[in-house]
Amino acid sequence: MKKKILCLALSLCVAISMFPAVAWADGGDSSYEHSVAELKLATGNYADKKLENDGFEFKDNTLTIASLEVTGTIFVKPNTRIVVKKDSKVGAIEASDYATSYAIAGPGKLVVDNLGGLGAESSTLTIADDADVTTSGIIYLGGSGGNGGLLEVYGKLTYKSENKTSYSIGVGKCKIGSKGSLTVEGSDDLGLYFGGKDGDFSGMLVIEEGGKLSVSANRYAVYTDQYNSN
Repeated sequence: MKKKILCLALSLCVAISMFPAVAWADGGDSSYEHSVAELKLATGNYADKKLENDGFEFKDNTLTIASLEVTGTIFVKPNTRIVVKKDSKVGAIEASDYATSYAIAGPGKLVVDNLGGLGAESSTLTIADDADVTTSGIIYLGGSGGNGGLLEVYGKLTYKSENKTSYSIGVGKCKIGSKGSLTVEGSDDLGLYFGGKDGDFSGMLVIEEGGKLSVSANRYAVYTDQYNSN
């Protein structure tokens, strides 16, 4: 009887060892079908790139990606729209112009290490209603001015980080739509940081009925500061 049990156990071990390694992977590199080092949308020539062959294509200022891993940075043009057709991963998204605004749409999920980098008050980052974006880097959108640096969340935006910094998201204004969800999970001192220009905090945080906001921080979930332009 003991010999039979031993034989069965050995057979099971052999069978398990023969399964492909990818079958046990959970979100690893093998889950993405395509990979590029970086994308420079303002200067690069991507006319010959096809979504089905390369994992991305860029037409009419819309970058469409599908199962793509960008190990470096996507440098966006003004008003670029990034459409995630299939789950993808990006190292960083940066603007080639200081005042650039851009949008991210779904239906695929996007994991991006560093999102934002729009320092001008006129900048806008839009998370479209079908988007699902997760980031671990500080989002900065003109946080020193209350009349600009707008973060619009109509889909799902999640910030998760274990690296302690001064704040998680620094913006001038934030709007969460009726179907929007903004989650901030970090050990930073401040969760949402707002800079009120000349003491003007009007419309600083707008949450439409049905919208969701969840913030965890080391000191203050939502913090406002006054910025004097004179």
